Amino acid sequence: MSIYTRSDATVIRLLTKYGQTVTLKRSSGLTLDPIIGATGTETVTEIETKGIVQEYSNKELEQSAIQSSDRKITLTSTQEPLLTDVISVGGKDFKPIRIETMNPAGVILAYKIQARI
Repeated sequence: MSIYTRSDATVIRLLTKYGQTVTLKRSSGLTLDPIIGATGTETVTEIETKGIVQEYSNKELEQSAIQSSDRKITLTSTQEPLLTDVISVGGKDFKPIRIETMNPAGVILAYKIQARI
């Protein structure tokens, strides 16, 4: 067991204990026809994981294209988020703008997401 494998277990344990439930809503089944639009039957799968939601600091807002309503969401490594997911936390839905994987030495510890309402 490497130090990073132990670190992953620690991140999962802490986010599970101190974080909140985060639901990833993943759609599938629709295809896009350029003439008639979306076709098929949409299926939404809800995947629960644990994480924390934070506001960006003023310094982060000043130095980048982050909007004041954006949130920084950190998720456990148990479920990989996708840019096409809708992230639901505390009754609010967010759209992932950017997903960063924290993976030293190839071991995924957590996902950091810039998300927008």
